[in-house]
Amino acid sequence: MHPFRWLHPYGVFPPKTMPGVRGIPLIEVSWDGKEWMECPHQYSPTAPDSAPQFIAPHHPRGDQVAIYEGFGLGDSSIMHSLIGSGNPYGYTKFTGSQVLMQRILEGHGPNYGNVFFKAGTLSKERPAPLHARVTTHLLTPTTLQEHAATGKWWTREYIGPHLPEMQSDPSLWQDMFLPPECWHLEEVIWKRRSRLRDISARRRAGDDAHAAVLAGAPELAAHVDRFWNELVPRLQAADRTTWDSLPDLVDELRARHTKADLHSFERLLGRYSFLLADVLDPLFFDAGFLPIFGLGKTKLDVKAYMHLAMLMHIIICEGRDTFERVLVHPESAADFVPKLSMANGLYCLAIFRFEMFVFEAQKMRLLQNVMEPKRVQFSLSNPELTARFDEIARRLFGVVEPYNFVREQFRGPRFERGHPERYPSFRLDPSGVVVLIGTLNRVSGLAGVHITPEPRREFWNSVALLTHLLLRQKFLSAVPVKFSVVHDASHAAATLYAPSRMPSSFIIDKQGTIRYVHGGFRTGDDATIEKEVLTLLR
Repeated sequence: MHPFRWLHPYGVFPPKTMPGVRGIPLIEVSWDGKEWMECPHQYSPTAPDSAPQFIAPHHPRGDQVAIYEGFGLGDSSIMHSLIGSGNPYGYTKFTGSQVLMQRILEGHGPNYGNVFFKAGTLSKERPAPLHARVTTHLLTPTTLQEHAATGKWWTREYIGPHLPEMQSDPSLWQDMFLPPECWHLEEVIWKRRSRLRDISARRRAGDDAHAAVLAGAPELAAHVDRFWNELVPRLQAADRTTWDSLPDLVDELRARHTKADLHSFERLLGRYSFLLADVLDPLFFDAGFLPIFGLGKTKLDVKAYMHLAMLMHIIICEGRDTFERVLVHPESAADFVPKLSMANGLYCLAIFRFEMFVFEAQKMRLLQNVMEPKRVQFSLSNPELTARFDEIARRLFGVVEPYNFVREQFRGPRFERGHPERYPSFRLDPSGVVVLIGTLNRVSGLAGVHITPEPRREFWNSVALLTHLLLRQKFLSAVPVKFSVVHDASHAAATLYAPSRMPSSFIIDKQGTIRYVHGGFRTGDDATIEKEVLTLLR
C-alpha cells in the first residue's frame, strides 16, 4: 500500500517504542458542579465508540498536542529548556488544557466546534458552563470480535488526574506571560537579551545592588525590604531538605501575602539571581564544554547551569549579608555547593509554581510507567554505556536531575483531589514491543485488577525461582524481620499487581483500595513510605 500512499509507516518515534494504547486528557464541563458532560475531540478518539479518522492531507495539530498534554509535556514544564518550543514566554504557570478550559468557561466553547471539539458539543444556545475539569483515561483497542459484537472501537478506563475542577478566573490572562526574571532558570541567553541587562548596566555603573534590581521595575521598590525581612527569614526557618512541609508553607504564605505581593517577591528573586549570574557565570563557563564529558572541572563545580541557578536561590535564602558578600567575592559561592540538593535548590521555585509542580509530578509518574520498559531494556543490554550516557545527560541537560526529584513528590489524596493515580504498567515482549500489563484500580485482595496475562517460559521460570529462593534465604538470615514473608511461586501477585520496577511497595487501605505505590528503593525512601502509612492511619 505504501507506493499508493494509502497507508504509511511514518512515525515521529522509532517503531516499537510506545505501547499500542492511547492516554487521553478528557475534558468535562458542568453547569451545576454535579452532572458532567464530556467534550469529545473532533479527530482523536476520546470515547469507546470514537472511530479512527482519516485526516490526510491535513494534520489536526490541536488533537496532536493533546497527546503531549496528556503526559505533561509542554512549554510550562520544568523540562522547558529541553522539550520546549524555544519561546521563553511559553514558560507559563498554566497548561494548555487549563487555558482551553478558561476559554470555555468564558463562553468561547462554541468557537472550538469542528476545530477541536465535535460540532454541537458546546452550542451558542446554551450559556457557558460554570465548571470544568480534566482527567486522564486509557484507551485500549478492542479486538475484531469485540468490535463486531459491541460496535466499540476502544475500552476506556480512568487512570489518573490531570487538572482539578476549576471555575472561570479572568486573572489567568494577566498572569499568562511572565516577565524575563521569571523565565526558566536555564534561559541564559534570552535573559541577557531582555530588559534585565539594564540591571547589569546599572550595577557596573556603580549602583547599589538593591537599587540596580529595580531597573525598569520601580514598582518593586516597596517590596525590597519586605523580601529580605519577611520572605527570606520565613524560608530560612523552613526545613528545605525535604518538601514534606512545603504545601503547608505555600498555604501560609498565600494567607499572609496577597497574590500581587508574592508575584513581586518572585520577580525580586529572579532579579537578584540575575545579579548573581553576572559574577558566577564566568566561574561556571570558564572551562567550556569539557566538564560535560568528564574532561575537566569548572571553578565553581556544579553539574549543570540548572544547578548553578538553584545555587543562586540557596545563596539568596542565606540572607542579605550573604548575598552581598558573594556579589563582591564570587569565589565564596563554593562554600554553599555542599548545601545544594534538589529539595533545597528547587524549594523557592516550587513555592511560586506550586500547582505546576504538583501537575508535573503526577504526569511524570505516568510517563515513567510508559517509558520504563525501554529504559530498562537499554540499561540491561548496555550497562556501562547507560551509566556514561546518564552522567553526560545530567551535565548537558541540567533539568534531568530535578525532573527525577519532582517526579517522586506530591503523592496522596491531598494532591489527587478525589482523582487518584491508577497508572498502567507495561512490559517488553520478546520482540521488543511495549505492551500493557494492567492498570491498578480498586481491588479487594487480588481481585478486580485488569490484567493482560504474560506468557512465561517454564525453563527460565525455574531458574528464576531457584535464584530467588537462595537469595531470599540469604537475606532473611542477615536481616531478620518480624513480619510474615510469603513466597509467590506462581507469580500470581506479581502478575496481578504488575509492578513497573523491583522492588515495589503497595499500600492498601482497609477498603481494599491501593492508595500508594512506591517503585524502587533508595536511602530515605523509608521515610516517604512511613509518611504514607501514617496518613492512612490518621
